[in-house]
Amino acid sequence: MVADTFPQIGCSNWKRIWMVLRDDTNATSVDDISRSTAHSFTRKMELAHRNAKIDDVMKKMESYTKFIVVRNPIERLVSAYLDKIHYLHGTAPFQKQVLPFVKKQRESAQLADITLQEFLSFTFTREGKYNEHWISYESLCRPCQVNYDVILKLESIDEDAEKLLRRIGAPANLHYPNREKTVTTSLAEKYTKNLSSELIDGLIKEFGSDFLRFGYDMPERRK
Repeated sequence: MVADTFPQIGCSNWKRIWMVLRDDTNATSVDDISRSTAHSFTRKMELAHRNAKIDDVMKKMESYTKFIVVRNPIERLVSAYLDKIHYLHGTAPFQKQVLPFVKKQRESAQLADITLQEFLSFTFTREGKYNEHWISYESLCRPCQVNYDVILKLESIDEDAEKLLRRIGAPANLHYPNREKTVTTSLAEKYTKNLSSELIDGLIKEFGSDFLRFGYDMPERRK
């Protein structure tokens, strides 16, 4: 099984599942595997290691079940902002990536007061396109180059994940981890309802292919 699951789209849960499939855990339940433990196994889960031969990688790409997990791009960006940048929950390493850009526009800006609008403007810049937490699906997972067998959506992840796990012959007691239902949909509407036409244009330019390819409604410019 080969997975492309972006940050802000439940990648921790898929790493937990992968640990069970690889028999890399003694946990009796996927829910018992901590987030930090799951992320510590990232390197073991890579398809192509540093010394991997291209022929071996291609054989795996041809024979493995390949799936990608996606999410409404706007909700994913809002989730990234709230989780990494917002003053209540953000973390300094991520805020420090954004702050130099913001200071060029607003000299008084501080780590704790970066707005969603400023963050979105940053994601449209060259510097903003190097972080996997908000880079586009098109840029990171190359959906036109990889022939994915299954596309899962976060909006229906419980049902989609169950179908995938049964398809690959996973143990009958292995299921997608219990999780709190996301409230990002309502938050995305709250945070984006007053976006300028310029920012909407930026979203369409940078993430338009993600909206179209995976069946999400394109944002509309404000009149």
